[in-house]
Amino acid sequence: MSRINHYWILLMLAAMLLQCAAPQGIPSSYLKNPRSLDTMTTGCWIVVNHDLFNDSIFHNEISGELIAYQNDTIYIMTHNSLMIIPESGIKTALLFLFKDQSNKYLLATGLGLIPNFAGLLVHSEPAFLALGIPFAVVGLVTMAIERSKNRLRYPETNKLKEFQKFSRFPQGIPIGLNLKKLKLKTYT
Repeated sequence: MSRINHYWILLMLAAMLLQCAAPQGIPSSYLKNPRSLDTMTTGCWIVVNHDLFNDSIFHNEISGELIAYQNDTIYIMTHNSLMIIPESGIKTALLFLFKDQSNKYLLATGLGLIPNFAGLLVHSEPAFLALGIPFAVVGLVTMAIERSKNRLRYPETNKLKEFQKFSRFPQGIPIGLNLKKLKLKTYT
């Protein structure tokens, strides 16, 4: 078998492995199965870009659990503290609803290409890889579409009001709740 074919095989396998291992920077306790979305006791994970500080000392990105959305203000529990951000100061927001399911399609695509790679090992002609191209294209397109289903985006496709039902307190912060006692839930 030619060296070029070996490089193609290694390149495709490396791309698949890197895609499966791509971190999202979200604690695992916030990446739940889509079926458990209705019974979650935490809010979903949110990443907000804002323009509240015009100073380069402060970061203009906040990441944490969505605690509530009320009175045109979002409440986000970060690792350090509760951040309160008015809607007028938010440039973009990305809400992760559940664990990304697109890797299942990548795995199925990879497993479906095994016969093509086996044929390539036996015969040195790359025609065996060409037979798997339509299958790989369908699998990768499906994966790309599925990847976007676990996220809500503000302002591109969603309003911040739509994020409310995925917060820890979807009906608003309860009266008398001590906000200083709120913590991130770190169980798995």
